Formats: sequence, C-alpha cells, structure tokens
Amino acid sequence: MMDDPGFLPATPRSRFGGWSAARQASFVLDLSTGHSVTEACARLGLSPRSVYLLRRHASAGEFALAWDAALDAGRTRLAETAIDRVLNGQANPVIYRGVTVGTRVSHDNRLLMFMLKRQRAPGGRRMTPGAQGVSPATTCEDCEVPPRPASRLVPE
Repeated sequence: MMDDPGFLPATPRSRFGGWSAARQASFVLDLSTGHSVTEACARLGLSPRSVYLLRRHASAGEFALAWDAALDAGRTRLAETAIDRVLNGQANPVIYRGVTVGTRVSHDNRLLMFMLKRQRAPGGRRMTPGAQGVSPATTCEDCEVPPRPASRLVPE
C-alpha cells in the first residue's frame, strides 16, 4: 500500500479490517483510475455503505475532498478513452473457423453523437442549441444530413 496518501485520512474508531489510512489511500487511487465506488470497495473487501459512513465522519473532510478529486480524475480518464475510441475506433478480432485471421476496426457513431451533444464550450458552458451564440442552424451547418422538413416538426 502507500505511506503518504496525499491527504489527511479520516480517523474513525479503530477496528480490525476497517478503513485504515492505507485502505483509504487505495480506495481513492482506485476511484482516480476510473473504478466506481462499488468496485473500489469490492477490491478492498469492504462494503460501499461503510465508505459512505466514513465519508460523513467528522474527521473525514480531506478524505471527502480527495474522493471528489479522484472521481473527477476518473471521469477525465474515461472521457479521454471515449474520445480515443471515437477518433481511432475499436479493433475487433475477425475469426474464421475458430482461428483469428485479422482485425476489423469499427467506429461507434452513437458514441460520437453522445460526445458531440455533451461537448462543452471553452468557458465550461455546454454547447446546446439555443444557448448563447449557438442556434439550431449553426449546429447542423457542417453535417451531411439535411435538417428535417418543416412539415415533420411537432407544433409547440
């Protein structure tokens, strides 16, 4: 485990098999690598309920801050992985008669659309139609699919 977790660990009542400083550090590290709270707890052999109780403990201020920072880092890593899959695709093996004969790269357009919908402007604002400086006409300007005809729009 680690000697210096980078934060002041919570100090609940000591008990065998509980949330020691090393386990808290390991939990935060697991969160920062993209694991969920449930997965990180399972890796340590502890329950998610116990970590949420620890987070609410009076001495757990820095632990809670480290937890939040780790979740942000984990989300960033997952977003970078998604962006890599959008740009480079995902290699899938091609199997013929039980033997791998090559790979096929597939691109997930649904993931691309999801990423584009949630793209943020430089100031952190979400770029959505109707937002300041973004109109529905400008969002479809460069796409190959023409906008729907007016007759198919649902009246308000």
